[in-house]
Amino acid sequence: MKTKDEIRDQRLWQKYGISLEEYNQMLDAQGGACAICRKLPKVGGKALHVEHDHKVSQTKVNFLKEGNFWHAAAEYNHLGFLAVGRSKSEASKTIRSMLKKAAVRGLTCWRCNQALQSFRDDPQLMRAAAAYLERFQHTSAVPPAPTSGENQ
Repeated sequence: MKTKDEIRDQRLWQKYGISLEEYNQMLDAQGGACAICRKLPKVGGKALHVEHDHKVSQTKVNFLKEGNFWHAAAEYNHLGFLAVGRSKSEASKTIRSMLKKAAVRGLTCWRCNQALQSFRDDPQLMRAAAAYLERFQHTSAVPPAPTSGENQ
C-alpha cells in the first residue's frame, strides 16, 4: 500500500509534471505562503494549489520519425521543447510532461486560484477589475442618505 506522500507525489507528477520534492521546494521558496495574497495555509487545512497556465494543453506538438525514434517538438511561452522516444506515444508523454512542468507558475491558496480562473488568467481583465475597485476605494458607491438638516 502506498503512503500518503507517495500518492501525492504520483498525483502531482501526473497532473503537473512535478514531484512532491519540487512542490516542497516551491513552498519553501514562497515562505510557505500563497504566491499572491501571502497568507499561510491553516494548520491542518488544505495545502496550497499548484497554479498553472491552463492554456498549455493547447500547445501544438509536432512529430517526426527518424529511423527507430520519434522526435516531438513544441514551443510554449517562448521556449522550445524537444523529446525523443522509441514510439510516438513515448515521445508524446515525455513532451507533455515537460510542458506541464513549464506551465507551473507557483502555489496559491484556494481563493487566489479561483480568482485567477474567474479572470481566465487574463492580466488585462484583472487590471480592469483592479481599476474598477480603485475607483470606489475612497468613495462610497451609494450616495450617503441625507441628514435631517439637509434639503429633502
